[in-house]
Amino acid sequence: MKIMFVDSSGNEGWPDPYGKSETNIHVTVGLSMDAKAWLGASVTLTGLLSRAFESYDEKPTEFHHVDIVAGKGAYGQLTNRERKRLTDGIFKIIEEIKPTLFAAVIHKKEHFERYMYITRSGKTRTRALVAPILGPLYLINRFDKYLGRIDDIGLMIMDSEHKTRDKLKQLWTYQVMEDGGIRTPKTRENLHFQQTHYLNIVETCFFTPSELSPGVQLADACCYVTFFKFNRGRGKRFKQIAPYFDQPYGIIEWPPDEADD
Repeated sequence: MKIMFVDSSGNEGWPDPYGKSETNIHVTVGLSMDAKAWLGASVTLTGLLSRAFESYDEKPTEFHHVDIVAGKGAYGQLTNRERKRLTDGIFKIIEEIKPTLFAAVIHKKEHFERYMYITRSGKTRTRALVAPILGPLYLINRFDKYLGRIDDIGLMIMDSEHKTRDKLKQLWTYQVMEDGGIRTPKTRENLHFQQTHYLNIVETCFFTPSELSPGVQLADACCYVTFFKFNRGRGKRFKQIAPYFDQPYGIIEWPPDEADD
């Protein structure tokens, strides 16, 4: 059995001229590992954090990559060398478990415009799903196909972020398992037909606070460096995890280039 841990980076807001978000990229990453590797990775990550802060009074509740890079919160107590050593240790764990990675990279402005319409009053609106919902839907679909290819089953654990949206993700995952499409609870309108049924995923997606899940924290590290790669074009850490993305369907960029559309 495989377990896929899922986390996201980037805010959901629309960028200029449709909103105030300063970034056009939203990334969702899924880190799939063999269920047997989960316990060892969890114990190793917990021990790594404990050793890094054994000489300090304030200790973090979890590994959060953006905070360690910026030296925020408890991570501000560490020297630059200590923070680098901790980050090296995190990515060493990832390399040792040899995960299969998936990523959905949403270009928000282009996504907005793909489903844009003008109201009778002249206002600009969009029917586009917000990136924090769309990204996981793409990953679920690809994870299911991957499981079918390797003749295995799997379950998904996501960082709980928004109670209402978490329920929608669970509902829509179940709907695709039943009949291949997701629908709004009120109108039953088919919003996102998958042309398939999820045949290899156990029940639906599950949610947990990231501080309670070392697996989600490892996904967070992969997600941050993937976001950094696509948002700023820098990818030293990304090169470490690039070989683990599923081939050839590990990374989806949406919307696709017109040449690929």
